[in-house]
Amino acid sequence: MEAKERLLPCDGCHLCCKGDLILIHPELGDDATTYKTRMIRPGVIVLEHKKNRDCIYLDMDSETGCTIYERRPGICREFSCVDFIKKFNKTELRELREKGMIGKKVIQRGKELRRKNEQNASS
Repeated sequence: MEAKERLLPCDGCHLCCKGDLILIHPELGDDATTYKTRMIRPGVIVLEHKKNRDCIYLDMDSETGCTIYERRPGICREFSCVDFIKKFNKTELRELREKGMIGKKVIQRGKELRRKNEQNASS
């Protein structure tokens, strides 16, 4: 199954590229051998991070912010912070945050964009 592009356009904040685990999903067409990765436990492979916890491929001087944009992992193609926060209740989001799976700023940004989209839809 190939990853599909997100329906909600990203506004380019890059918060999801900072501090979050970016999982490699072979079922979405990802080939771990084409990325700089590390295994965090058997069967779970993530992209490497810089010392500041940014994704190894994040470069704010590049046009997209991502140096591998055209071949970025499936999760990066599909991820929408707005859709993500809709899937979980507050307790689940807190647990994911505590496990290092998603950053607090990404959750906050998803909520902001959700409110903005709802306001635009009602106008």
